[in-house]
Amino acid sequence: MLRALSVRDFVIVLGVTPTWAAARRSAPLPWDAGSTGAPPARIEDFHAFVWALALHNRDKLGGAITGFQVWNEMNLPTFWRGT
Repeated sequence: MLRALSVRDFVIVLGVTPTWAAARRSAPLPWDAGSTGAPPARIEDFHAFVWALALHNRDKLGGAITGFQVWNEMNLPTFWRGT
């Protein structure tokens, strides 16, 4: 739909950690029970998640996502509860 409106660039904000990859799974975010502000338990799992997203973008979305931002407002504990 957005392409039909001439939107060409999309940015994905990886502002949270998926709960399955989190070090502290008991800290879900109030607006999304499937994610948390906790850091990943294993950075390799988070890397695999981001890599799969990038491949999906390339293979299924035709490269529509042109930018990724990691951790929205990481200075706020709502978004980041790591060190």
